[in-house]
Amino acid sequence: MAAGSSATFRNIRVISDTRVGWRSSGNESTTDVIVERNGSRFRDLQTVRIDGKILVKNGVMIEQGWGTPWLEKCSGPPTATISQQAMVDAWDDCKSVKDHDRAIRGCSDLIRVQPRGSFAYYSRAYAYEIAGERDKAIADVTEAIRLDPQYAEAYNTRAWWYFQTGNLVQGLVDIQRALELRPDDAASLDTRAHIYEAMNRRADAIVDYKHVLTLIPETHPNAQPTRDALKRLSAPTQ
Repeated sequence: MAAGSSATFRNIRVISDTRVGWRSSGNESTTDVIVERNGSRFRDLQTVRIDGKILVKNGVMIEQGWGTPWLEKCSGPPTATISQQAMVDAWDDCKSVKDHDRAIRGCSDLIRVQPRGSFAYYSRAYAYEIAGERDKAIADVTEAIRLDPQYAEAYNTRAWWYFQTGNLVQGLVDIQRALELRPDDAASLDTRAHIYEAMNRRADAIVDYKHVLTLIPETHPNAQPTRDALKRLSAPTQ
């Protein structure tokens, strides 16, 4: 039994250098879990309930249709004094996806306390993007990458923003790096497919779009747009 937790972990096994699995029992359910590590960051890669229901597959939460969040350890001791409750509040604010002003404030508080925390910069970048401040967003995601050069998700995000602004060459550089770090990441493959398509590299785009469909569930929000992209390129979806 983990301290302060209501879950019991059994059959803990090392799957590879970056993955570990276990069986978790608690809250009236039992699940088999695989967690993936990328540097100092961790995420739920797969969760299957004991009755066979898949909750998470390839890092995608099936019912919600989006990826599991990456969590990370603090990168060092705090540089400012802050109460535990204030830290929790700042963390909750920083993760707010519906209120970008709240997220910017919370992430800025976290950065003040943990200036080497790449997650806070990455989350604030998203908040700036939602607020329509693209330059600030790119500056923050770039800082997140500087602090954590293994931050594949940040490379993908910056690549997508470069794609949206027509900077295809720099976007391709970023997305290739993201895929070096996480070769089967559906979001990164989708970004590269869009960049290839914009570059008129039709065959390469088709390969990536098809790969995306093998990695995401049928109910994923990107499934139909990906099929539409293949249709646009006159390619079969199978």
